[in-house]
Amino acid sequence: LGYGQALDCFSHHGGFALHLARQCEQVTAADSSAAALDALTANAERNGLANVRPERADIFDLLPAYAAA
Repeated sequence: LGYGQALDCFSHHGGFALHLARQCEQVTAADSSAAALDALTANAERNGLANVRPERADIFDLLPAYAAA
């Protein structure tokens, strides 16, 4: 893998996150919908990607928290 970590906001079913996961060490896929993250997790498993970490959060709360950390 060539790149470090990535963050996919509003990830829904994970199309962008799954693409990133092929190049990154870890991808955090954030969405406020539990159902969307369940679908994302299933899609990652179907594609053999174990480096996608779903995170249920309101993006507008999550980004300032990341910036402050």
